[in-house]
Amino acid sequence: MVVKTKKLYIYECALRRFADILMEAKSQSIMLESYAMNGGDGPYSYAQNSLYQRGLMEAAKGMINEEIAMKLDIQELSLAASEPIRIADLGCSCGPNTILAVQHIIDALMRKFQSHSTPEFQGRIHYTGAPKEVLEAYSDQYAKDIDSFLQARVKELAPGGLMALLIPAVPDVITDPQITIGSEFKLVGSCLMDMAKLGMVSEAKVDTFNLPIYFTYPKELRQIIEENGCFSIERMEVLNIPKQHIVMPDLRQRMLYIRAILEPLIKNHFGNEIIDQLFEIYSRKLSESSIFLNPECQKTTAIFLLLKPI
Repeated sequence: MVVKTKKLYIYECALRRFADILMEAKSQSIMLESYAMNGGDGPYSYAQNSLYQRGLMEAAKGMINEEIAMKLDIQELSLAASEPIRIADLGCSCGPNTILAVQHIIDALMRKFQSHSTPEFQGRIHYTGAPKEVLEAYSDQYAKDIDSFLQARVKELAPGGLMALLIPAVPDVITDPQITIGSEFKLVGSCLMDMAKLGMVSEAKVDTFNLPIYFTYPKELRQIIEENGCFSIERMEVLNIPKQHIVMPDLRQRMLYIRAILEPLIKNHFGNEIIDQLFEIYSRKLSESSIFLNPECQKTTAIFLLLKPI
């Protein structure tokens, strides 16, 4: 005797209803690009006459288990944690075989994840200190954004016009951007992680929060502009910014500076309730650090660009 769960029964009913709609459309002489098997659960239905197909799925079950176990990249899935795993059954009808096929895959996925230890919650919200693949993803997106920006601006400039830009950046000599401003974003991430451990926000919320902020390098930016082909570079220099204008050694001033930048992004993702306490924790951690308020530890800068349409 097979006992159906409520969810299974609802799912089967929905699938059968879809098949019935297709059959109704067919009876009304509507030309369809595809056809389902017999719907419903009567004596001529696909649901009652698909034991052969069920046998095929049972025969393939072991292969599915083996391939998911050997070839599914858990690390790659972790890098895209904000996206759910989606499973699609592209069969030709409805009924219990559809549920069985998907269940086999779900079972294999569960075994795959259970065979790997759960990674420690990191609270990472920026590419600073992240795996190389994350930094590359930020860099690729930045290149696409700048390319789109330049293509739009070249259409707006008058003939013979010039465009001046100030671009936040880090020097070419820093190959791994463990820099003050990047590390400061990492500090905000650690504050969110503390709040998650206290139950003030969910770990899932923190894991899916990523700051869309990237600091380019002069060589990288030059390459993007040259490959874009819309502008010639008339002048490009790394600015010599007085340290006192960057570091802001006053603790409250530094906190307000970061809050002014990040608060809209944080509100949009977490809501307004956590903002004050988040930056209270941030201020405390900032005061305990010997790095962030020290002018000698500041490596970020800006690039002055003067561009002319080609």
